[in-house]
Amino acid sequence: MNIKKKTSCLSLSSEKYVFFLLILFSLGIGLYLILSTVLISKDGVRFIQFAQALQECPRKTLLVEYQHPGYPFLIITMQKLISAFAGTSVDSWLFSAQFTAVLFKTLTLAVLYVWGKRITDSKFKSFLGVFILACLPLPAHYGSDALSDWPALFSISFCLLCLVISSQKKQLFLYGLIGLVGGAGYLIRPEAGQVVLYACGTAIYLFISGKITVFRLCTMLFVVILCFTITTAPYMVLKKSILPKKTLVRTTDAGIDHSTDETSTPPCRYNISGFQFGSFAGGFQKLFSNFGETYMWYFTPFWIIGIINWFRQTTCRLKKLLLTGFISLNVIVVLMLYYAFGYMSDRHTLPLFAVTFMFIPIGLDKSSCWIARQYNIKNANKICLALAAFGVVICMPKLLRPLGNDKRFYKDAALWLRNNAGDDEVVAVCDPRIGFYCRKKWVLLTTTQYQKADWIADRFEKDHLPENPIPENQHLRLVREFAGKKRKICLFQNERTI
Repeated sequence: MNIKKKTSCLSLSSEKYVFFLLILFSLGIGLYLILSTVLISKDGVRFIQFAQALQECPRKTLLVEYQHPGYPFLIITMQKLISAFAGTSVDSWLFSAQFTAVLFKTLTLAVLYVWGKRITDSKFKSFLGVFILACLPLPAHYGSDALSDWPALFSISFCLLCLVISSQKKQLFLYGLIGLVGGAGYLIRPEAGQVVLYACGTAIYLFISGKITVFRLCTMLFVVILCFTITTAPYMVLKKSILPKKTLVRTTDAGIDHSTDETSTPPCRYNISGFQFGSFAGGFQKLFSNFGETYMWYFTPFWIIGIINWFRQTTCRLKKLLLTGFISLNVIVVLMLYYAFGYMSDRHTLPLFAVTFMFIPIGLDKSSCWIARQYNIKNANKICLALAAFGVVICMPKLLRPLGNDKRFYKDAALWLRNNAGDDEVVAVCDPRIGFYCRKKWVLLTTTQYQKADWIADRFEKDHLPENPIPENQHLRLVREFAGKKRKICLFQNERTI
């Protein structure tokens, strides 16, 4: 049977034109998700407040804040750029935070396209993989929310691409660039600092392979470590820690207490010597669950087929070692995170699955060739495109769903408070997003200040009668309820403060 080879027809007649369309598609989806956003994430609220506080009191804010300052600094920069058109309102800060994420998601997709070409030696496979990645709902939604994941992922992917290029050209300035960009990525999210390990490992491999001298090895190691240290040392010294995000707890910000909870932190199973522990079995289960949810389950088997075939057929040992190190380290880190802290969100595994996107089109290629052989189909390319198109169609309903649509009743409650609560009144909320969108002075119900609040916004099961959020306070009056599918927000007014 004569089956057309994929390499002959999976080439692009106009790479620049298609690449430009890919960028427009990413920006278009990102802007659509921004404009249709119902509610941003909890961490998004914290990042915006971090940026606002960082602009007013930089040193004090850096000392007390839990998150790294890189993304809030980017928000400030973007807000200054658009302030001439949008002013300094809350909405302008919100748009700045979301558009920063969209911009870096688009830049990252551009970098990943070049990275995919280097790994697969195929323009079309790289383009197809990046397009599928742009259509996946979870990565797209994180890239349009007020979150730091894609800016940090840009740093990781850019440095990995520089490593592949430097292994061929052996240019010293690329190692300096890796140190600087990796340091900037560390200031956004600490896991971006892993690129320094890959740079050092690549340099050592080149030396062992006899491709560079010992002097060149020492120079490359010195340059990458020096540039990384120059970028990160001031922050590490200020925080007195290499990884302050996992050693500090969140404290007050602008006179208001905020939650120390992570966005998705299920309770852990064990508690030993003051630390919380999960189980490795649960960690692997959660990792596989994240794997399937990120790839919409449909693309999961193609990724598995692709990675097996790529490692079997690729002859470049450096690429194999680099990807093996990247996958192994990220799997170990997220498993340790689950083991030590009891949680692993899809955001923690996003770098692992985004950087290895190119295994999906490889798997589609191999699967379509197998189907063509089994059913005596001469052209396997149409099967490959049909499989990819079917997966993209599956992604579309969830991709186009507005951010936070399942918690629309949170925003409804916040808007009601904005229109009905007094300007000087304090609102105690069960979720920081209600406080953010109501644009009043607010505190969390988990703090001690909530007992003196004028309004209480608490969350209950939809079918349960609301209880008094402050049992000892008999002066609370239920005013409004805003219901979702399973839960509802109940607004109480403290009549004692009227």
